[in-house]
Amino acid sequence: MASIMVSDATASAALDLVRSMLADRQAGWSLGTFGALAEFSRVAGDPEAHIHLYTDGGAILSRRGALRVSVPKGVQPVAYEGLSHRFDAWTQTVSFCLPAPQAAMGQRVVLTELGPDRDALRADEQDHILFDIGLGAPHMDFCVRTRDSVLLRHLRASAGAAPFDPSAAVMAAVKDASPTRICRSRLGRIEVYQPIASRQRGIPVPPGPHTHLWPQLLRSRRTHSANAPIPEGWLPLLDLHPGSPVVDAEGRARPFDPALHQAFQRLLERHAPSGYIEEKMMVTAAVIAEVPPERYPRAESRAARKGARIALRQMLHTHPDAPRLQRWLAVLDRGAGTCGADTHA
Repeated sequence: MASIMVSDATASAALDLVRSMLADRQAGWSLGTFGALAEFSRVAGDPEAHIHLYTDGGAILSRRGALRVSVPKGVQPVAYEGLSHRFDAWTQTVSFCLPAPQAAMGQRVVLTELGPDRDALRADEQDHILFDIGLGAPHMDFCVRTRDSVLLRHLRASAGAAPFDPSAAVMAAVKDASPTRICRSRLGRIEVYQPIASRQRGIPVPPGPHTHLWPQLLRSRRTHSANAPIPEGWLPLLDLHPGSPVVDAEGRARPFDPALHQAFQRLLERHAPSGYIEEKMMVTAAVIAEVPPERYPRAESRAARKGARIALRQMLHTHPDAPRLQRWLAVLDRGAGTCGADTHA
């Protein structure tokens, strides 16, 4: 539905949300496509990050990575929740979207030298050379930036090669050198300065900013997960992940935080897909009224059915003493009601 009209109030709300979340240490961000992305978050105990606010958004610079967000006219926020592998948890996301034509990026399918990265968020790297590795995604570029002479020779010798061409072996050189990685879209960029994780070399995924590349997922040529309710004709260019009320940044369980929970529910009220909030409210009311789950009508849409399951998981924290809650979980969210007190991932 590329003809969706975004009101000035919606665009203004998106900008206000971005600017407020830039200052929130618990918020995480990601930018990418299905199979490749960069993530930015802050790590407890690190030196304070530098935050800069601009008329169209803002930026965060830390020693591990950086984020720049520019909110264009016509951006549409879509707020949604997802099912976690933990029986008592869920995920929270706001995707900032643009119509596909407005979202278009380089769409290069081979390794391409782009010249000095004048938009680098580290001022001393603005003369370093930027390369698009050529994933061909319509709405984002995955790049590396370096001035390392050895890596530059590898990259320039492989220019014009597909990124996973075994004869080029350029990705092995990139992994060995761990240059700065940049994912960028029409809403901004995430830069990652930390090493690339490697099972073979025993380098784990670092806390805070990092990148992922999954060639097997990239082959699907999808722009985003089917679980993300992005409107038809639109593309997600940046994802915000507000602090979770039930798990910390490392995925560990923590005491339920009602304030964080209510903050995201308010975002859902404004930006959730049609019918999602209503389904959650109806399920919650039915459980409280002790309606047998077998009598509850199945929701028509996939998003609404997921909302019913998530509402029940949230009631484990907001209404833990509801008499029929475990029965509802057993019927609508298979296995969730049988996990007892075990909350480990």
